[in-house]
Amino acid sequence: MSTLRASLNAARLLKAAVALPLLLLANSASAQFYDSRVVDKAFEENQAFFSPGLLNPYGISGFGDAAIGLIRHPLLDLQVNPSRVSSDSLRDVFAYVDFRRTPTEQPDYYYGGCPYCRYDLAVTDDLSRSFLPYPYYGGYERQPLRPILGAALLGRPIPGKPVIVGATYQLVFKDEPYYAVPYDIYRSVATEDFTGRGVTDGQVPFYDGSSGEDGFRTSGHLVNLHSFTSVGPIAVGGRLGLAVNTLDGSRGNQSAWTTSAGQVERSFWSDLEERGQDYRHIDLELGLRYALSPYSSAGITVGGLRGSASQELIRTDTSFYSHGLAVPEQDEQQYLRGGNTTQKWDRDGTSAWIGFDFDSAIGSRRADRQAARLFVVYRGTRTDQDLESQSVIRDSTFSEYTGGISSSSSSSTLDDRRSGSGTRDGWSHRIATGIRWPVGRRSQVTLGLNVNTKRQQTAVSERADLFQHSRSEWTHQGRTESWLYRREAEQVLNWDMDVRSTIWTVPLYATTNLSEYVTLEFGLNRSFALLDLTDETIVQNIRAIETTNGQTRTRDGLSERYREPRVRESDIRTAFLAGATLRPTRGLDVRVLLAPVLREYYGESDIEWRWWIGFEITQ
Repeated sequence: MSTLRASLNAARLLKAAVALPLLLLANSASAQFYDSRVVDKAFEENQAFFSPGLLNPYGISGFGDAAIGLIRHPLLDLQVNPSRVSSDSLRDVFAYVDFRRTPTEQPDYYYGGCPYCRYDLAVTDDLSRSFLPYPYYGGYERQPLRPILGAALLGRPIPGKPVIVGATYQLVFKDEPYYAVPYDIYRSVATEDFTGRGVTDGQVPFYDGSSGEDGFRTSGHLVNLHSFTSVGPIAVGGRLGLAVNTLDGSRGNQSAWTTSAGQVERSFWSDLEERGQDYRHIDLELGLRYALSPYSSAGITVGGLRGSASQELIRTDTSFYSHGLAVPEQDEQQYLRGGNTTQKWDRDGTSAWIGFDFDSAIGSRRADRQAARLFVVYRGTRTDQDLESQSVIRDSTFSEYTGGISSSSSSSTLDDRRSGSGTRDGWSHRIATGIRWPVGRRSQVTLGLNVNTKRQQTAVSERADLFQHSRSEWTHQGRTESWLYRREAEQVLNWDMDVRSTIWTVPLYATTNLSEYVTLEFGLNRSFALLDLTDETIVQNIRAIETTNGQTRTRDGLSERYREPRVRESDIRTAFLAGATLRPTRGLDVRVLLAPVLREYYGESDIEWRWWIGFEITQ
């Protein structure tokens, strides 16, 4: 068996030695897949970056943003306006805690013809969160990380006074198998799609029980401090937010073996990749609300955020194989490879927003507590980020084979050094409006309409210094042939991406009180999304020299343009919500929310039930 394995290995190595130069030549010619891809595309996006981390008690699948303004709840009111704390409904103490089922990751078996060109809208979990445009390609679908626990405490420090202070907290935590860099330079592994959901690994995770490691840990903490007071018809509120999010993990395997008895084989293989990411921000928001009348009010909100995100990757890959028979120079071969990659990304940015809200009873019975009410909520956000990236990639291989009348040897070297900087600017507008209708004295129905428009523009300029060298020589029956390739290049890559998206959602929410101890909730959210995306890279060859078997080609000053196909996609989906609130005793509410998610993969489909359990104490 070992002789057969040695023969097979010899055949493979001989084939690789001959094919290696051709592969290197093909890679050097296919610039659109390699050296024209900027390092910034390998940064792993996160929809929570540069955005306030607010506690949403109805943030279950498909209802996150739609619930803001649609459903009356103390924590949702604080998202509309930090001064929108109802003094009459909020008593001396309000406490809240919830526990949530994390989404299950399912394999996605889409194998499209162009993994670099597909931007799939249909994998989003919450269309209203769309912002981040990146390709989506087969493998394992990853869900965006959400808090697994949320808690809040609001209260009156001075009894009888209209002063309320409090805090909210959310915990993000997950352990999982390591997954590769989302969008590497010299390989294709996808990241989030433009809606912020579909991250895929692009390759099945592997384990080595004796010498391998494969793990990734994400942890985050979101804290918000609230304060509120009122004087007559004027209410003022403020919020201070802090967020810390860290990701770190590694994947590595190594193996070694040696055999003898008529032949000598030695093999060693080691592969280690480790990656970390750190994000933090601080944000401040102020709100003012004015009671226009006993049954209507209007408010204004202003806020700002400053944050930074850094990411680092280190990869090493070392291989060695040697084989030889007891009879010298009859069948000898060896293969060596060494690769090292070090990459770093830094992002610093700010966000600023302004919002308006209006709420009023309508109809002839406006002063009646059972009157229908109209609400309007608007928020406009501007985000500016500075992007920086650095990359050093070194890789070398050597192989040699001797088998009697035939012999071959080959070697290759790659040295890729890059430094880039750029900006990412974006804005978004969200307007939500709707009407709440009391149905009798026990039920209420709310119908809303939300419109989200967003645009994001990215411009990156990257300096790249490249060096490639490969050599092959093979001899058969005294005849020798050789091949030599060398490339040196100094390039400037200018990458521009423009993304526009518009999302309409029509949420319907209804509640009914079966008794003073049980309340049922039902929700339906219909979403329609449009995406328009352009992606272009211009490569300016400051100096580019290619030499193949003594023939030199120079491309100094030549510019090359690489355009991804323009993406125009739409998606329509419906989300459902069912819940029940139980009041086992006065001042205690236990809320259970259920949301069915229909999944389709590999010709099969199933329903995954996502649930939240929340506890509220009002005293």
